[in-house]
Amino acid sequence: MYDKEWVESIVKEVLANLEKGTDFPKPILHLIQSEDVSETMLHYLQSRWEVEWVNPEEVNGDKKRERVLFPSVSQDLFVKGALGITDTHESALFSELVRRNSQIIFKLSSPLHVIIDEKASTEVPQAYVRMLSQYKEILSSFGVEFSIRDDLSDIQFIEEYNIPEPKLYQGQLVTQREMESWEGKEMYLEKHTIITPLAKDKAKERNINLLRNDS
Repeated sequence: MYDKEWVESIVKEVLANLEKGTDFPKPILHLIQSEDVSETMLHYLQSRWEVEWVNPEEVNGDKKRERVLFPSVSQDLFVKGALGITDTHESALFSELVRRNSQIIFKLSSPLHVIIDEKASTEVPQAYVRMLSQYKEILSSFGVEFSIRDDLSDIQFIEEYNIPEPKLYQGQLVTQREMESWEGKEMYLEKHTIITPLAKDKAKERNINLLRNDS
């Protein structure tokens, strides 16, 4: 026999979800402060991530930042980052992030589009493009991803975190039993997946982070 109160709590939760949905914390993305962050970019990021702004001048070096976006990378930071020069707040922060094995995205400023956009590269001496491309290869070896679009749609890195297999729960209802047998510390749920109160309690007990996939 099912416990009446338990069943009623599930029904209430289902109805609440149908009316307004259930919010779970999104993965965190640290965004380096810049005046060049467009509304398009910010809207895209906030729809998929919990955006936390970072001021390079006020960084606490003790904090681990898993995923970081530099939204308007100048040639100065681009070159210094590749060469390990740390004479500015941004380049020093980048060096620290690399040392900590953070996942880094460079949204390139317009002058650097030549290293990705073939049409733009035809207007610049090819020897110069090759030089910049060498710096790009170095940065890539550090794990840096590059974008030239405001919605970052040219980066697979962003999309990978919407459905991080095998952490995505495939069912429509999560009960305590599923939570007891779940492996790992994260469970991603589809937008309309229901999770019971007991399952939430078990997730809290086992320190499993519940994340809602909004795509």
